[in-house]
Amino acid sequence: MTGSILGEIDVRAVEELVAEGGAPVLFVVAPNFEDRSVYSAEWMSPHVSDSSRFAVQVLWLQTPGVDDIFDQIKADNRDAVSTIFRRLKEKNRLEVTRIDLPAADVNTPLARCRSLADGLGGGVTLVLDISSLPRTLVRHLLDGFIRERSEASGLQRYARIICLYTSAGDYPVGADSDMIGGVIGYFTKKNIHSLISDAGVLDAAVSLAGTGHDSAQTLDALWEHGLPARTSISGLVLLNRENFVYSYKRLAHTAWVLNRARQYDTEVIYSFEIADVVRHVFERTDLAVRSHREYRLSGGEGMPTFLIGGFGPKPIGLAALLAGMRYRRLMESLNLVATVDVLQVRGWQYTTRYSHGSGSLKAFEIALEKLYEPLALDDLD
Repeated sequence: MTGSILGEIDVRAVEELVAEGGAPVLFVVAPNFEDRSVYSAEWMSPHVSDSSRFAVQVLWLQTPGVDDIFDQIKADNRDAVSTIFRRLKEKNRLEVTRIDLPAADVNTPLARCRSLADGLGGGVTLVLDISSLPRTLVRHLLDGFIRERSEASGLQRYARIICLYTSAGDYPVGADSDMIGGVIGYFTKKNIHSLISDAGVLDAAVSLAGTGHDSAQTLDALWEHGLPARTSISGLVLLNRENFVYSYKRLAHTAWVLNRARQYDTEVIYSFEIADVVRHVFERTDLAVRSHREYRLSGGEGMPTFLIGGFGPKPIGLAALLAGMRYRRLMESLNLVATVDVLQVRGWQYTTRYSHGSGSLKAFEIALEKLYEPLALDDLD
């Protein structure tokens, strides 16, 4: 059941959604300095058969006071995407909204998305391209869309939420060195050591598909911090069939992590598709809810804590955000106080173009009606 919360769908279904008459579509895209950041716009444009039921929000990511080569590339890509959909401008169905980094206030783009969706008559399918969106922005935007969708007015505004993800064609040597800074929680803003110290019972699911810095630093902190007696750690390894050689090389760089995992009784799960990692993230979430409920009912007084390291391809980070939201809602429904956080790296910056070219395009739909679906009572007894 949990894997279907974020299910991969055929991109042809998105193509048909855009091409055929029916529900209106709001497309949100963020041209960055990566080649793949404009791919979905180029792919989607020819399929738009009825511009009266289609609107576009272009997010312009800019660092105030900075004007380097990366900003120039971003500006060129922003203009290219705006030109692709220029026919929508005269119908007030094209918005270009600046987001200043690193503060990344998303209130304005969320408000403009509401205006565009309402202008389409509501019942909109929201299609968000997360390919080159900074992870924090993905979380801020989805957090806003989902919270709004839970309200009565939002239910009428957004009928479906689909995320597009274009993989990179290749990564330059040294891309991992772009990731610098400590690991903190997205929700609490606490560093990982504080989160571990506050835990009475701890479950953690950590994707090793990211850089050697983020996943290794997280596991190292978990292993070295004098863990609570009741601790369960799962390491999720992605050997991507679509880019097997590259993912294998990344795994080879973190072989020491796998060797240490055996020393610390860490479960290691191998997957060959992004969708498999996504499914495991949600499975670990429901297992954590069951375990932490049992801990509380048996008299445990410490704080139940669930940490998710959604490192690697963006859909894994998206699953981590949704899993954190699900854990929190389920624990609240059981009247249990707990801590949950999605781990991320603080203080990073790109010093290279990070990726080159464009790979395959994937689509993932968030099944909002299943996101907060309670666990069966039989499962909890």
